[in-house]
Amino acid sequence: MSDYHLHNEIMRAIGRLEGKVDGINGRLDTANGRLKSHDDKIGNLETDMASIKAKATVLGGIAGITLSMIWNYVKNKLIR
Repeated sequence: MSDYHLHNEIMRAIGRLEGKVDGINGRLDTANGRLKSHDDKIGNLETDMASIKAKATVLGGIAGITLSMIWNYVKNKLIR
Protein backbone atom coordinates (compact mmCIF):
# COMPACT_ATOMS: atom_id res chain seq x y z
CA MET A 1 0.00 0.00 0.00
CA SER A 2 1.40 3.39 -0.94
CA ASP A 3 1.68 6.37 1.35
CA TYR A 4 -1.12 8.04 -0.60
CA HIS A 5 -3.53 5.13 -0.01
CA LEU A 6 -2.51 4.88 3.65
CA HIS A 7 -3.12 8.60 4.07
CA ASN A 8 -6.58 8.27 2.46
CA GLU A 9 -7.47 5.32 4.71
CA ILE A 10 -6.42 7.25 7.79
CA MET A 11 -8.44 10.30 6.68
CA ARG A 12 -11.53 8.12 6.08
CA ALA A 13 -11.12 6.51 9.49
CA ILE A 14 -10.84 9.94 11.09
CA GLY A 15 -13.98 11.03 9.22
CA ARG A 16 -15.89 7.99 10.51
CA LEU A 17 -14.74 8.71 14.05
CA GLU A 18 -15.80 12.35 13.75
CA GLY A 19 -19.23 11.23 12.56
CA LYS A 20 -19.58 8.87 15.49
CA VAL A 21 -18.49 11.56 17.95
CA ASP A 22 -21.02 13.97 16.42
CA GLY A 23 -23.74 11.35 16.84
CA ILE A 24 -22.78 10.78 20.48
CA ASN A 25 -22.77 14.54 21.10
CA GLY A 26 -26.27 14.80 19.62
CA ARG A 27 -27.55 12.05 21.90
CA LEU A 28 -25.88 13.70 24.90
CA ASP A 29 -27.58 16.99 24.05
CA THR A 30 -30.93 15.20 23.93
CA ALA A 31 -30.26 13.45 27.24
CA ASN A 32 -29.18 16.71 28.86
CA GLY A 33 -32.40 18.35 27.69
CA ARG A 34 -34.42 15.56 29.27
CA LEU A 35 -32.43 15.81 32.49
CA LYS A 36 -33.05 19.57 32.63
CA SER A 37 -36.76 18.99 32.11
CA HIS A 38 -36.85 16.33 34.82
CA ASP A 39 -34.85 18.55 37.18
CA ASP A 40 -37.35 21.37 36.67
CA LYS A 41 -40.28 19.03 37.34
CA ILE A 42 -38.64 17.65 40.48
CA GLY A 43 -38.01 21.19 41.72
CA ASN A 44 -41.68 22.06 41.19
CA LEU A 45 -42.78 18.90 43.01
CA GLU A 46 -40.50 19.66 45.94
CA THR A 47 -41.88 23.20 46.17
CA ASP A 48 -45.46 21.90 46.01
CA MET A 49 -44.67 19.27 48.66
CA ALA A 50 -43.32 21.93 51.05
CA SER A 51 -46.44 24.03 50.46
CA ILE A 52 -48.74 21.07 51.12
CA LYS A 53 -46.85 20.19 54.32
CA ALA A 54 -47.20 23.76 55.57
CA LYS A 55 -50.93 23.79 54.80
CA ALA A 56 -51.40 20.40 56.47
CA THR A 57 -49.60 21.70 59.57
CA VAL A 58 -51.89 24.73 59.75
CA LEU A 59 -55.01 22.62 59.19
CA GLY A 60 -53.85 20.14 61.84
CA GLY A 61 -53.39 22.97 64.32
CA ILE A 62 -56.82 24.39 63.55
CA ALA A 63 -58.39 20.94 63.87
CA GLY A 64 -56.65 20.39 67.20
CA ILE A 65 -57.83 23.71 68.61
CA THR A 66 -61.36 23.13 67.31
CA LEU A 67 -61.57 19.65 68.83
CA SER A 68 -60.19 20.97 72.11
CA MET A 69 -62.85 23.68 72.16
CA ILE A 70 -65.60 21.16 71.37
CA TRP A 71 -64.30 18.78 74.03
CA ASN A 72 -64.25 21.54 76.65
CA TYR A 73 -67.76 22.62 75.67
CA VAL A 74 -69.12 19.06 75.93
CA LYS A 75 -67.26 18.44 79.15
CA ASN A 76 -68.68 21.64 80.70
CA LYS A 77 -72.21 20.71 79.59
CA LEU A 78 -71.92 17.23 81.09
CA ILE A 79 -70.63 18.53 84.43
CA ARG A 80 -73.55 20.94 84.92
